[in-house]
Amino acid sequence: MLFIKIIFCLFFSAQSLAQELPKLATKQSPINIRYISKDGKFTYYTSLSGSIQLSTNYSFSIILKSEKNTQYNVEVSDTEKQVMIEKIQKPHSKMEFLQNNDIYISKIGADKVEFFTKGKNPKLHYQDTWTSYFNSGENKLYFVSLLNRQNIKPIKLNNKTNPYYIPKAQMISPSDFLYTDVNKDGHEALLHYSSVDKKSKIIYKTRFSGARLDLCQMNNAIYIGEFPQIDFTKGSRITKVDLFNNENFIKKDIVYSTDFPDIGNMNCKKNKIYFIKTMDTNKKLNLRKTSISYLDTKTNKITSLKESDDFTQLITLGNMIVSPKGRDFYIVNGEKLAGDDSIKMDKGAL
Repeated sequence: MLFIKIIFCLFFSAQSLAQELPKLATKQSPINIRYISKDGKFTYYTSLSGSIQLSTNYSFSIILKSEKNTQYNVEVSDTEKQVMIEKIQKPHSKMEFLQNNDIYISKIGADKVEFFTKGKNPKLHYQDTWTSYFNSGENKLYFVSLLNRQNIKPIKLNNKTNPYYIPKAQMISPSDFLYTDVNKDGHEALLHYSSVDKKSKIIYKTRFSGARLDLCQMNNAIYIGEFPQIDFTKGSRITKVDLFNNENFIKKDIVYSTDFPDIGNMNCKKNKIYFIKTMDTNKKLNLRKTSISYLDTKTNKITSLKESDDFTQLITLGNMIVSPKGRDFYIVNGEKLAGDDSIKMDKGAL
């Protein structure tokens, strides 16, 4: 197999801390887990019977129940005050991608939920006082205050080329919003929308079509990861944009760049950006060897934690960042706190 040695291009040096990542030890299959709270007291998990359940201190409750094989996405922010649950029925149907799902909301750890709206990809913002969601039928992105349930004017996306596209959303202030969109040429962009002047402006646009943007917001800056999805000849980069004292977001700093097509999937924690990095490629076979790595935003140095052919995704679960591999989760950062995640199996559950 012909491999190409990696080239590190810009502002950092690289080092490797190759290690065995610990497995997430649970009393149930990790693939059922949707969220574990930072203190380990609350675990949200699903079953094939179509329910999402909550365990806490040996108690057990079914939060929602639907038809068999219904899937659930659970959204909890770093604040851990609210939880939003997206119920996805018939997840393997082609039409599901074009339809809105039921979205519910509750206080974290509560066993009762409230129907919130229909849409996709709910996300909590601004100390859990705001939320966003995408309405695929309208092709509109909504930002809603959870204090009074008032929303700003919905943002109509320009995307007309990809019916499966779901925008990413962030908030800077109650009047400043960030979101992604795709133009007719397939370039994804990050835009800023002001509810004061009701205008959108482009902050960053991908250099080539087919690239995906990942976003991490921390330390008064937005970190924009640009990762090719199809073309192995294109490179990857992470760009920092200060959100304040940066008029029209003109100043941009490239903090990481490589000639290789990283998978990305950025997760941020304590001045570090964790992502799946490509270490080697075989362009003829369209294969790559990957590494779980992180960028230290204070030094712009890259550290490789674990190389593998199988790590392709990173997930934040409370105080942990984990990577799925087979039916196991490997802990990339943090540790699972003591707590009971036992499942009282309802009929039909695995």
